[in-house]
Amino acid sequence: MRGLELNESALVRDTHNRTFEKEVRKFGEIFKEVSSLVSRLEAISDADSFISAYVSMAAAKEIHFTADGMKTVVQEQKNWAWLAYSKVCVDDGARTPD
Repeated sequence: MRGLELNESALVRDTHNRTFEKEVRKFGEIFKEVSSLVSRLEAISDADSFISAYVSMAAAKEIHFTADGMKTVVQEQKNWAWLAYSKVCVDDGARTPD
């Protein structure tokens, strides 16, 4: 049970110290609804240009966060996705991703 308490404490801490996450999520909701924004990003092939364009598009909607903040959110999503995948697949004896 102690692990759950630590996770909750970390969540509370991060919510107060990392306000950029709220802004990234806010723009993510807008982004999903506006197909023209999606089209603009689909044409971009490298990660840095993609992030720069995403941050600029958010700023145009009066939503502000940095490229570093976005990179942090993206990396953490990858980590959580891997943890979920490994819990479901690897722990159950399925093969690992290539």
